[in-house]
Amino acid sequence: MGDVPVGAFKGVGTSPDTTWTKAFDIPLKARYVQTDNGITPGAANSAATFTLTYQ
Repeated sequence: MGDVPVGAFKGVGTSPDTTWTKAFDIPLKARYVQTDNGITPGAANSAATFTLTYQ
């Protein structure tokens, strides 16, 4: 299975403020999706890569 975009190029609703020094939370969600008919017990390992652009 290849890369799966999870909402590319979405703004997070902030306004520019050069004096802003607070932390900012970015709401993210993820889930596992069945990709095969057979399911077996075991580890469910995952990885995600996020590329953020600050403008």
